[in-house]
This record gives sequence, C-alpha cells and structure tokens, in this order.
Amino acid sequence: MKSKSSTVRRSALSGIALITAFSLLTACSSESAADNGAGESTEPVEGGSASIGISYAPTTLDPQLVVSYAPDLGVVETLVRQDKQNGTLTEGLASSWSASDDATSFTFVLRPGITFSDGSPLDATVVAENFNSLQALGPQAPASRGPLTGYAGAEAIDDLTVRIDFTAPTAGFLSATASPSLGIISRESLSKPLDSRRAGDISGTGPFVIESYSPGESVEVRKRPDYDWAPGDATHTGAAYLDTVTWNFLPESATRLGALTSGQVDLITEVDADTEVQVPQDGFWLDSASQPGLVNGLVLNPKSPILQDEVVRTAIQRGIDRTEVIAALTPNYLQATSVLSSTTLGYADQSDLLGHDPESAADDLDRAGWVLGDDGVRVKDGTRLSLDVVYGNIRNLELIKQQLSDIGVELVLQSIDPAQVAEILTSGRFDLFLRQVGTNDPDVLRSIFATDTVGSSNISQLAPDLVPVLESIRSTTDSDARTAAAAQAQQALVERGLFFPDFENPNVYAGADGLEGFRSRQGFVYDVWKAGS
Repeated sequence: MKSKSSTVRRSALSGIALITAFSLLTACSSESAADNGAGESTEPVEGGSASIGISYAPTTLDPQLVVSYAPDLGVVETLVRQDKQNGTLTEGLASSWSASDDATSFTFVLRPGITFSDGSPLDATVVAENFNSLQALGPQAPASRGPLTGYAGAEAIDDLTVRIDFTAPTAGFLSATASPSLGIISRESLSKPLDSRRAGDISGTGPFVIESYSPGESVEVRKRPDYDWAPGDATHTGAAYLDTVTWNFLPESATRLGALTSGQVDLITEVDADTEVQVPQDGFWLDSASQPGLVNGLVLNPKSPILQDEVVRTAIQRGIDRTEVIAALTPNYLQATSVLSSTTLGYADQSDLLGHDPESAADDLDRAGWVLGDDGVRVKDGTRLSLDVVYGNIRNLELIKQQLSDIGVELVLQSIDPAQVAEILTSGRFDLFLRQVGTNDPDVLRSIFATDTVGSSNISQLAPDLVPVLESIRSTTDSDARTAAAAQAQQALVERGLFFPDFENPNVYAGADGLEGFRSRQGFVYDVWKAGS
C-alpha cells in the first residue's frame, strides 16, 4: 500500500458535471473532513469491514444504466475525477485531456497498465466502445442523455488515445466524464444482457468487485488485491484498505440512525435536520457537505401572468429574510448568497442583492398599483397578488410564506407527489416551483433558465438579452469567459427577480468513531479504514 505525498492536478476547461447521486450522495466538504473518525489512528490500517446505511434501494448496480440513484461502490471508474468542492479535474483513467477550440472534440490519453477485474486491459478501443454503446442504449441509459447530446462518435487514435466528437459545441462534456453514468466497463460487460448488468454482473477497473447482491436490501463488495493504481484525488495507491464494504438500503431516516447508534452500521448518509440533532455527541461524528449547483430556491413559471411584472418579482426577492430562514435550520445549512451554491464552479457572490428590505418592497408595490386589501393580500385591477407554489419537500416554505405576507403577497402552498411532478410542471398550473439541482458547473444556469426541459424556467421572453449570455457558458472553452458569463447571469437572475434563492442544500453524514479516512468531497470509500482492524 503506497501513500501519496501529493495529489496530481490537471488544468482543464470547466463544464457540467452530472453529479448524480451515484457519487455517494454527491457531496462537497472542507479539507477537515479527512479527520473524521476517532482521531487516534494516524496511520491507515489494512483489513476489516465497514457497513454503510444509505437512504434508498438502487434499481441498478451498473452506473451506465442508472435512472435516479445508486451508490458509488468503487467498482467502476471514470476518465476524470472532479473535486466536488471547486470543480477541479484530476486524473482518473485518463492522465491528460484536451478540447478543441470550438468545444466539439475531446481527446483523452489513458494511463497505461490499468486492467478490468475480468483481467482484460483498458485501452482506447474499449473506451470508444463504451461511448458508442451508451449512445446506442438511448433511453435505457437516461443519465447519459444530457452529456451525450449531439454525440457524433468516438475513435481510438492509438492504443491509449481516444477522441470523442460532437456535432455542436459542448463545453460541459469534459467534466461530465467525471460522472459515474459515463464510467467505463469491460468489453465483455458491454455484451451482457441489461438485466444482468443491473444486477451487478459487470467488470470495472475500480478497487472493488461485487461479491453479493440482495435486491432491496444490500450489496457487498470486496477489494481487488491486484488493484495497483488510484485516481488523482486519492490519498494512497494500490489495493483498498478495507477487505469488504456492505451497503445497506435503509430508506427510513430513523432506521438509519438506529442502525448507526446500535453499531449495525459504521456510516449513514442523508441525515436530515430532524435526525441530525439526535446523533449522540460521544462516539459519533457529523460531516456536512454543501451541495454544488443550483441552490434550493423558487423557480418561477415564466408564463405566470402575475410574475410578468418585474416590480412584483423584485419585491418578492426583498421580502424574503434569508437570515431568519437559515436560523430556523440546523448549523449545517448555509444561507444562499447567489443562484449557485458557494461550492460551485463559477459561483459569484450576490449577497448585496439579497438583503431583506420589506419597506422598500412594499413601497414599490404601492407605486405599481398593488393595493393592500382588507385580508392583507394586495390587489390590482381585480387580480389578487396570490401565487401557487408547488413543492415536493416543504422545508421552510411556511416561514417564507409568513415573511411575504408582511408585504401583501400570498403564497398558496401545494404539496405534490413525485409521480405528479412532470405532469404538473408541464401543465403550467403553478406560479413557483421549489427545486434544487446538483451539479458542479455553471452550465446548469443555461439548462435551467434557457431550455424548455421539464423543471426548467425558460426566461427568454422575460429577459431575452440574458439568453446569449447563458448560451455562451456552453459554447466557449475559455474558462475566464465562462466565469464572467456565469457571474453576469447570476447577477441578472437575482437583480431582476428571475429566481428566488433560499439556502444551500447540504448532505449530512454521521459516522462512528473508528471509521477513518472518509472525505465527503471525495465521495468514495477507497481511502477509508477501520481503526483497530
């Protein structure tokens, strides 16, 4: 086992990272997360087993076929790795990469000597076959649809060099290759029936192999003794420290907490605010990680008649007291200071535009003809200033509702079942929609505010001048230009009331003392060990 003295970093253009929940619940954390555990063991220990409780039962163990969620088992690796805190790309299966000036062609040089767990070598041809297969799978590989939009083909230039081409600029593709949904599996795995692949009959290049799988209950992986490399963000090379890791599917928050405190598992994910305060202080630790991407906030229906009025939108922006909002949550929640979370590539602080000023908000509504009614709700030309808000998780909407009532704006909160989300959003029967998007690239701004996909808020009619700015985030490979465009977009979205930020959504983990080396920003258990094993 070899410890790394430093992490190899590669500079590269930034782009959308499809940070699906495949990456151990997609977290970002500070460097101090590396100190989790009892803190008494300074040297990693080989051997032993760990057990993890996660909040869902995955429908597939093959990352290429993921629909919604699946854990990063350490079986499949990606061409690059991405730091989930700042978006920096580091080597994965590739040692270097480049993009054409027009962002339509991407070239990767693979690291030599890497093998799949079935013994076959990693080379450029099998990488090309993986991408061609993903494209051919179409809707059966839904998580890859976005990053492969406009895919033209992949070609092996030599044994270790592969080029992937697109028909249009796709600046986000490079960092999208850090997504497990674009992970690489062996040629033999590609030929197997999809149901077999979903059940874990796959060979990857990762440090673990699947030992057993009980659908709906758990999956166990064991380490590969012949694993003799590591991604650029790991702290050691060679085989994993742990002999086996068991992932237990525990959807109920209280069940996960009980499993942790009773010693049945060593780590749990998705610790919600109510459960967080119940984690014992002695013998356990908490690790909070603010998710990158679009912060938790209210996305507007751009066709809402009332929200065509910019005076109304900007008044709502100033009517929300985000300091009070965050005070009502646990300390692991951070106040939103922009459209993007502070851990997202291209984040620009808009705190000065997000202050609470109900007096000026009310004055502007008065001048715009919105008259306060006897019931406390403003009216203009017979229309009440009442907005339908749809949501899946209420979080703190009741508090925001109360705050906006102080300026004469009524929110009508409507909980919707996840199965109804697409239908309701497509129908347009709402004014505001509570949502958050996990990704570590500013191109999420374009995908949410300049497209017509379900759950987006195409503001092209409300702010047509902003659309070219959003499009430039995708079309340019110049990192400075992308950062400037992202900052301009964030300012405009806040300033014109085109999005109402609430808070940065965290992932919170709880672990038992003795489990060490876990880093939520890294998102896998390769470097984890058990003290005293």
